[in-house]
Amino acid sequence: MLKMMTWMNLNFQNPNSMNLFKLIMFNNMLMIIMLNILIILLLMMKFNMKNKFNNKKMYNNQIMEFMWTIIPMLLITMIMMMSINILFYNNEMKKNFINIKIYGNQWFWNYEYPMMNKSFNSYLMMNTNYNFFMLETDNNMIIPFNYQML
Repeated sequence: MLKMMTWMNLNFQNPNSMNLFKLIMFNNMLMIIMLNILIILLLMMKFNMKNKFNNKKMYNNQIMEFMWTIIPMLLITMIMMMSINILFYNNEMKKNFINIKIYGNQWFWNYEYPMMNKSFNSYLMMNTNYNFFMLETDNNMIIPFNYQML
């Protein structure tokens, strides 16, 4: 089931391409990592504020120093690998049937078909008879069915 963007929606729309699906998964992974780091830091601050005594192992602990050096390096490497994978996947030159450039302006959309030297503007219709207010336009974009596009 496809969902449409609504007011106060915190999620992305359902992806229509593999590129967007990978970007959403990458964003979810980054959010999980950042939330875990934030929770760990907040818990450490809470216990350091509550604890009145100093821990001697905290000042000279080789294992802990090794871990807080290695774990961030592993996290950065994991983020880097996923990011590079998505970057190469997005820059891959494909044999497309048609290319479409879409520019969003303040009050209208500009569509260009560079291979056919065609372009047109699509303005919002201010008709309140539709169920979707300010989503209907006067010129619809025409795309082929079952062809790869970029």
